[in-house]
Amino acid sequence: MKHIFAIILSIMLLSACGESERNSQLLKRAETVMEDSAEVALAILQDSIDSASLSTERGRAIHALLLSQALDKNYIDIASDSIIAPAVKYFANITTDDNATDVRYAMLTNYYLGRILLNQNKLSDAIIACSKAIDYAKELNADFYLGLIYRSIRDAYYKTHNHSESIKYSKLSHSHFSKINKQPHKKYAHFSLAVAYNNNGDFNESQAIYHTLIDSATIYCDTIFLIEVLESYSHLLWNNLKYSQSKQILKSLQNSYMHQLSAKSLAHLADIYSNEGKQDSASYYLTLAKHNATNNKDSIAIMIADYNYSLINTDYKKALNLQQEQINALNASTKEIWQQSVMTLQRDYFESQAKISKLEVESQKNQIILIIIISVAILLIFIFVIYALRMKNKAQTEKINRILSEHYQSKNLISNAEKRIIELEHLLDNETHKSQSLINELAIQKESLQLLSQQAILREKTTNAIELSDIVTRFYKILSENSNPTTEDWENLDNYINLQFPGFKSVLYKLTKLSEIEYQVCLLLKSKFTPHEIASIINRSRFTMTSIRTRLYFKMFKEKGSTHNFDDFIRSL
Repeated sequence: MKHIFAIILSIMLLSACGESERNSQLLKRAETVMEDSAEVALAILQDSIDSASLSTERGRAIHALLLSQALDKNYIDIASDSIIAPAVKYFANITTDDNATDVRYAMLTNYYLGRILLNQNKLSDAIIACSKAIDYAKELNADFYLGLIYRSIRDAYYKTHNHSESIKYSKLSHSHFSKINKQPHKKYAHFSLAVAYNNNGDFNESQAIYHTLIDSATIYCDTIFLIEVLESYSHLLWNNLKYSQSKQILKSLQNSYMHQLSAKSLAHLADIYSNEGKQDSASYYLTLAKHNATNNKDSIAIMIADYNYSLINTDYKKALNLQQEQINALNASTKEIWQQSVMTLQRDYFESQAKISKLEVESQKNQIILIIIISVAILLIFIFVIYALRMKNKAQTEKINRILSEHYQSKNLISNAEKRIIELEHLLDNETHKSQSLINELAIQKESLQLLSQQAILREKTTNAIELSDIVTRFYKILSENSNPTTEDWENLDNYINLQFPGFKSVLYKLTKLSEIEYQVCLLLKSKFTPHEIASIINRSRFTMTSIRTRLYFKMFKEKGSTHNFDDFIRSL
């Protein structure tokens, strides 16, 4: 609906003014709706404006900036700086003495450039871009953007394992979000600070923050955030050698919340059971951890647990091998930290000076050989990954097709009925003496076709009319008043959706067990609310909305999928 609105607006503007004026009006419109309707802004910028037709360099720069901003706000990660490049070039020489509009554009340009560089893992460059954005944001007293910028710098330092700097910028981010009382951002900034303290070994400070976060999430029944905090808190307890408490929390997350633990948490459980002498349980969780490992940190945690398990079982040869593997992994981690460190600025400078003073032919040959070897290795890895994904997708597709087949059965029945009618009519036309049985079957098939067609039309009308129902209208009123739905509102919406679309709830629960808030998100998506509107109704951040939808898709189909994949699936039920 919002995309249609954007297109209609584009046509109206095109008919009312010239091309240049039209583009100017559309850019203003996109900028105006950016905060409240990022999807509409993205539709305008992508579908209604041809950047090549923009007549001025400033217009192209603003379009590049707004497009980068809209993509980021729609949770579409950009891994190339080509989109924002015109804005970076145009606003490069803006100073804090320039007019407020240009200062704001310069701030946003450097912030979103920093976000893109962070996605590219160019951490030192990302910090430099965000540092420039800070100067402009301070001039504008933009506390919200200062909170966002400091959070991005904190993310960069987190990747470099520079925990003291992570603490510093987590504090700054939390401080600015607190000034303007941005609760979701403030909450996650506080969470980041607890993690940073834990990583830095400041267990008392970290534990105090965790307790505050747990109390707050419990009071406000924020189950999803509570699960995130509790699992992270269990890592603090494990680091602080409080194994029984760590185990109690992890088992509670599994049993009470049906939460799928990370590989690191599973490795911690395996290590705890080894120390308790429960080798069967330790072996079970160790196997699960190995199956779910995704990064070097997971691998190190698993090797530590496996090493202790081998020692307890007197498998000293395996323990020795694991110890060597752990040393290699730690060396690799150290090398990774060095590669990502902001010290690469100095390293790159001295390397470039060495290349200028000493360009040897042999060195160039070695580089070419290395590139060829790396390229071949990447190609082989790529082929292997593609093959593995195809095999996995094949199995998942079969499972999904079985679940969704009932939703497409009516279409198949209509098609089969039409084919059978044509066959029967052909037989009747060619027979001198029409068989009474064929006439009866023809009548039955026509009646079935009419009934199925009516059902299909009724389903389409039901879907189109859902926004006009009393209960959905009630939720739009709640959204406009910025209030919260009552338990009765949720029950009425549940009853209405399952009355209009029988089997909606049963299909979801066939796939996986849902929490209350997860099921509420599914109901609101089926009621044609946008993700932004849903986040406002359930009082969650956009980040949490994205996390819920991607996690549900994984729980249902055991593979990673985008938020759009999940939304399309819910609306097809």
